Amino acid sequence: MWRSTFPSSKSFSSESFRETLRKGFDLREALGLFEKMINFRPLPTIMDFTQLLSGICKIKRYDHAIRLIKRMEIAGIEHDVYSLNVLINCFCHCSQQPYALSTLARMMKAGHEPDMFTFTMLLRGIFQQGRNMEALRFFEQMVDMGYRPNLVAYNTAIHGCISSDLFAQAAGFLLDMGNNGFEVNAVTIATVISGQCKRGLTAEAIGFLREMEKDNLEPNVVVYSAIIDSLAKNKLLDAAMQFFN
Repeated sequence: MWRSTFPSSKSFSSESFRETLRKGFDLREALGLFEKMINFRPLPTIMDFTQLLSGICKIKRYDHAIRLIKRMEIAGIEHDVYSLNVLINCFCHCSQQPYALSTLARMMKAGHEPDMFTFTMLLRGIFQQGRNMEALRFFEQMVDMGYRPNLVAYNTAIHGCISSDLFAQAAGFLLDMGNNGFEVNAVTIATVISGQCKRGLTAEAIGFLREMEKDNLEPNVVVYSAIIDSLAKNKLLDAAMQFFN
């Protein structure tokens, strides 16, 4: 495959390279292409290597991508923010969170500006490791550094909290999200309130619902059903009937 789509000359052709990537590859082919690239003189650009690494990540071979990046560094290829993002992503998927965080520090020390994609990858990885309080602190530190969370970052934090039964924190993120001009999804509201009710936090659920109503957000029937059911199970039938009416 490589012989027909990738010239065997000693000079690198970005056009032929992109054509090869468009056709797709498996791991064996990707490793073969990397060997060719690393031996070209002059070396291909970091952008070219990053495209290959991204392709390897798409087939979920993050461990191999990390090893190839180490070889690139030994060869003297300097990183940019995109290649470092790939490395952070790989470390997160390999549950190597300390290395991911050290790569963030390395990125900033080199003068590269991390973007919200960088922070969201790290946030998701910390939550997936079950280090929930650390994830919440990381979000706060990100904001304190002057970075404004986007919709994806908020949703990552909210769903990380929900999966960890941190419903109060999830509700706080939802309110903050609405206050910062983002559209709040009714399904996410329902998930948070239903979770609070299942934990017996009915008063908190109702308080959160009232805050949502103040912001002209119309919860769906799942929300109201969850609250009424929770009140009934806690033998607060009068409150349930009053809420229903």
